[in-house]
Amino acid sequence: MKNLLSPNIFRILVLAVMSILAINTYSQIDYYEIDQTLIGPGSFTIDINNDGELDYTFDILELSTDVYAARVYSLGMAEFLDNSTYGYADALDLGDSIKGYFNTGFGILGTFNDAGQFNGAGNKYLGLKIWEGYSPYIAWIKLNCSFNNDTLNLISCAHNTVSFEIITAGQGDIVQIDQSIYQTSTKINLYPNPTTDYITIKLFSSKEAATIKLFNIQGEEVLQQVFSNNNQISIKHLNKGMYLYVVVQNDFIYRGKLMIN
Repeated sequence: MKNLLSPNIFRILVLAVMSILAINTYSQIDYYEIDQTLIGPGSFTIDINNDGELDYTFDILELSTDVYAARVYSLGMAEFLDNSTYGYADALDLGDSIKGYFNTGFGILGTFNDAGQFNGAGNKYLGLKIWEGYSPYIAWIKLNCSFNNDTLNLISCAHNTVSFEIITAGQGDIVQIDQSIYQTSTKINLYPNPTTDYITIKLFSSKEAATIKLFNIQGEEVLQQVFSNNNQISIKHLNKGMYLYVVVQNDFIYRGKLMIN
């Protein structure tokens, strides 16, 4: 029997199905684009959960001639992730759990002498905690701080609509998940999928080691492992169901869905 679907139409159908799965998986996450750029000195204030209360101000200060500092300032009861506890906000990668010590007041993103975790680090995530009454809600904002700290790009953000529940950096970004299907199909080969006990990942970009993270449908990280090309990875301890995988190798990130039967 001839295949009645052209490759392009088949790909579109696959993307549509994956989008539906992603929406069901991350329906508790409220996500939106920001697309705001600060060129120092300057500031921008944002209401993360759109409840009418401003939560954070991001600013760039000129400390002296051509010396800048990029900061976040929490308003009201809002907090930012700061496991340094010294005001140097944590820079998270996609898929990192947003948990630990949250601070208030000013947080340093980048400043002179290469201080600050966001300084020249590319696109990173800042973990946030916002409050509605006595209930905390975990959130994230994706941003990029230039090496000289004179430019700050605020890209997108999201917050969990379920209180007291941990989410991961980048969770709820449906656009990233859909676009990554193209990356995954050409850069790595994860098989078998569906699977039962093991998966193998073939890396086409290089032979350097990579890291895989698996997340369940609640957004919880259930596996993190460093592996080499064509290594078998055991997943037999995991429950049956749909998972999101994130493979990180150097500056490349590949994402997709894994079904465990």
